[in-house]
Amino acid sequence: MNILGFYQDHIKQKLSPSQVITLQILLYLIFVHKTVNISKLSNYFLLPIKLESKGKHIQRFLTLKDFSLPLFWFPLVKKI
Repeated sequence: MNILGFYQDHIKQKLSPSQVITLQILLYLIFVHKTVNISKLSNYFLLPIKLESKGKHIQRFLTLKDFSLPLFWFPLVKKI
């Protein structure tokens, strides 16, 4: 079972290309800065928009219906 390939396929099926990039950036920032605080992460988020807009962008991404626990994460857990 190629779990990494499954993750990649699952993510690409559920999210748009720009949402995949947002997820990659968020995971990288969480790993490097060791925080999940949206206001702190928005300081490091590399988008050419205002700081307040970066925070709203992150919040909108995290509340996407396709990114919800039952639709996005349960299939991954089930596969594992």
